[in-house]
Amino acid sequence: MSRSGTVITAMRFLGINRKLSITFSLLTGIPVLLAACVFGIYKITNLSNLNFIKLSIIIIISFFSAIITIHFFYKWIEKFSFRIFSIYRILLGVLILLYLI
Repeated sequence: MSRSGTVITAMRFLGINRKLSITFSLLTGIPVLLAACVFGIYKITNLSNLNFIKLSIIIIISFFSAIITIHFFYKWIEKFSFRIFSIYRILLGVLILLYLI
């Protein structure tokens, strides 16, 4: 299960519109991404060997690819619904719970 899928599904069931659900879901990912970045930097034991130019290029490319993806995702949600996705997630969750019991 994904964090974003869970947030979107829950908000849609509460009657919140698609765009706000997506926006909130994306915002809830910021602390997770920041924690992962901090942990990654912490795991680097020798910062003197870190190539800051390559790291900067990676960060810039990641940032712009995320912006482009979010832009197209917002365009996509204007045309399509998450109803099938939400039903699938709930049914799968129930089946997994029944299997574990």
